Amino acid sequence: MGGAIHAGHTNTSSPIGELKIVNSQFDNNNAYAEGGQSLDGAINCHIDLTIINSTFKNSNTDKGGAIHFD
Repeated sequence: MGGAIHAGHTNTSSPIGELKIVNSQFDNNNAYAEGGQSLDGAINCHIDLTIINSTFKNSNTDKGGAIHFD
């Protein structure tokens, strides 16, 4: 689960980590699905996220949108 990118950490009380996405395109049409719905969109994040000049395509109805934060 997590679509194109699934980023996380195990230390939830003191999270450390950062993800930067620059000049990228994500197509979530074939993300892992359950009952016809992708579960976490293109990106499932548990860390700091920076997105610059990027495009997300999320044609299928899903439970997490293009980006899913926990």
